[in-house]
Amino acid sequence: YFCQASCGTTFAVVPSLTPRALGAISGLIGAGGNIGALATLQLFKPLYYHDAYAALGCIVFALSFLIMLLSFPELGGASMWRN
Repeated sequence: YFCQASCGTTFAVVPSLTPRALGAISGLIGAGGNIGALATLQLFKPLYYHDAYAALGCIVFALSFLIMLLSFPELGGASMWRN
């Protein structure tokens, strides 16, 4: 569930951040997913499965809140922090 939630929030936010650079940003996010998969494999290899999944879930949950801080108003994107 954590993986699906993080993918959904990431790709749902892309159109509102950079409408003019939608293709480029989507490509970077897709490539970042592959790099993240390799990094996760190497990072959690020494752990047992249940420990690795618990740690991954906590990391994804915490990092998902950073999406609220992303804003590219110079590219026409929306911002949560505008007055």
